[in-house]
Amino acid sequence: MKTPITTNKRSRAGSALVLTAVLACFCGAVLVTYLMVSQNEYFLVARSQTWNSSLALTEAGVEDALSFMNKYAGNFTMVTNWSTPESAEEDHWTKDGSTFTIHRVVNASGDYYDVTIDNSNPASPTMTSSGQAGFSLIASRRPFVMAAAGMQFAANTTVINRKIQVRTVYSALFPGAITTITNIDLNGNNVLVNSFDSTLTNASNWKTNLGYGTYTSAKARANGNVATDSTMVGAISVGHASF
Repeated sequence: MKTPITTNKRSRAGSALVLTAVLACFCGAVLVTYLMVSQNEYFLVARSQTWNSSLALTEAGVEDALSFMNKYAGNFTMVTNWSTPESAEEDHWTKDGSTFTIHRVVNASGDYYDVTIDNSNPASPTMTSSGQAGFSLIASRRPFVMAAAGMQFAANTTVINRKIQVRTVYSALFPGAITTITNIDLNGNNVLVNSFDSTLTNASNWKTNLGYGTYTSAKARANGNVATDSTMVGAISVGHASF
């Protein structure tokens, strides 16, 4: 008697189907992971760029304030007149007592900076600048993998704000008696560096008809600074100079 041998085709077909499903799930998981990593990378890059943009806006606010405060630079009698109501209105600043404020929108996206100048101490005004920039990130509560199918998601705007404070002082037109870009060699005899103050009668040869004083060695003072922009060691050398 012969017994026929048959194969279980249904069992093989079922195994192939299960294997295909496992592979599909694995590929889907890899694709979802890749898309999530890409989204996170996009977010970090966009945030970094916006972070830098907000700082640039903040610095622009500082430059705006410095430009306003120095509008009469070089004019000895007018240098402090930037703080008058007429001056503030001319440059579109809002004056409230000793406080000056301005709000400037810099582009169509709505990025802006706010600046405040506190002039309660006229000898050292303090400015505070705050820049705000935003970016849109495509996001959704639906599974991220659906983005590949062209799903439309709502755009959420992320805003980054940077703020800095700057304390200012009035500086002389010529902060140093000798100032150079490179090195200075003072080697020699009878080297003398001093200063005078044209606004003080006891520190200058006062000219009543002019309203200011001129230099005289009899009233010379210290503070005749010698400076250089060079960062090299020994950029200023006195050598064997005699004073």
